[in-house]
Amino acid sequence: MALVELNFGLEDVEDSFKPLPGGQYACKLTKQELAKSQAGNTMLKIEWEIIDGDFIGRKLFDNVVIFDDPEKAWKLKQYAALIGVEAGKSFDPALFVGIEAIVTLDLKEQTAEQKEYCRANGYDEGPRNNIKKVVLIG
Repeated sequence: MALVELNFGLEDVEDSFKPLPGGQYACKLTKQELAKSQAGNTMLKIEWEIIDGDFIGRKLFDNVVIFDDPEKAWKLKQYAALIGVEAGKSFDPALFVGIEAIVTLDLKEQTAEQKEYCRANGYDEGPRNNIKKVVLIG
């Protein structure tokens, strides 16, 4: 059996999954996938990659639920604007890939239920990045 040699102490490895500071980041949308939310609604699972500044290469993730209710579709409206979709029109989610935008983040505390899930599964219970706004660059 081959052995893997570690030439450093693991205590020196920094956790790269710590939340980013709230603020604005230039990003490129690198992946999208249609999926179902826990409630059974269609949603887009989005992956962004930071393309400028101190955090180049870090990934950000967003879930955009496709609601029929205009009062709940504020995030869908922002994403639709990235590709010029108008009301009442269909769109191909593949059009999002490669788009560059300014992504505004904040930190969101987890609910008690989310914290319990994290404890049970060995995940960090701390605050998470939350994408509040996306605006096309240019």
